[in-house]
Amino acid sequence: RKVDMLFNVFISGSAPRKCQQMQHAFRESSGHYTFLADTCVLLKSLQSLSSRHLPYLSDYVFTMRLPLLLWKDLHKNSGIHVLFMKRLNQDCVETLFSVI
Repeated sequence: RKVDMLFNVFISGSAPRKCQQMQHAFRESSGHYTFLADTCVLLKSLQSLSSRHLPYLSDYVFTMRLPLLLWKDLHKNSGIHVLFMKRLNQDCVETLFSVI
């Protein structure tokens, strides 16, 4: 369930009312910030049963910290109140270049 919600955070936007959890826009009161922060803590605490290092977990944590830092900066310094994460992914860039 958490993994599904995590994916929804990164494709969040102006979704219809009956959207999946965390698929709506990133706002101060949306719960995205708290969810990402809590999930970062959870992933940092995971350990392999074989005591092997799991490098991809640190990559996921890094990826989750980026929207947290972006939101904090945009909300505080630019007065941004809504962030559509789906507009920050590679699909938008690919669409732009396909038009060009």
